[in-house]
Amino acid sequence: MTIPRATVIGAGQVGATAAHLLALKGLAHVTLIDVVEGLAQGKALDISQSAPVEGIRVSVTGTTNLDAAAGSQLVIITAGLARKPGMSRDDLLAANANIVGPIAERIGRVAPNAILIIVTNPLDVMVALALQRSGFPRHRVMPAPRRTDPPLDPGPATGPGLRQNEPDAGWRKEEGHDG
Repeated sequence: MTIPRATVIGAGQVGATAAHLLALKGLAHVTLIDVVEGLAQGKALDISQSAPVEGIRVSVTGTTNLDAAAGSQLVIITAGLARKPGMSRDDLLAANANIVGPIAERIGRVAPNAILIIVTNPLDVMVALALQRSGFPRHRVMPAPRRTDPPLDPGPATGPGLRQNEPDAGWRKEEGHDG
């Protein structure tokens, strides 16, 4: 059986974790991409060097070049800015649209048969933007599962400003809504 190829774009905590889990579970050969020179390469090297201990049997590479996603069956976009104190959802949307839009467009050209999973916030808008810019059919562009999506929900969402047993509390906090 041929092992598929997956690309994770964004080598921060979420992207590096996604790449590590894909490799650890042997689900795909992984390419990790980030605009910061050396970041994806270093994270890929860390994962690769753990291969003998963790039993990883797939390759993990890192680069700054989006063309390295060519031929990937799965592309996960985690790239984007985190919301900072005082930053409005609209500010976050504008900043991340300038990151996700061009990435999705490029992936549409270099990996035209891939499934695209978006992790970047604000998630709902980034998924719509990636769908539009990639040119992919709707069934191949999707959001990452949210905390409140069954069956991954570990229990009621709690935290500052959240009340237990609110079915959409996790979504509201994740998407930056107050109520």
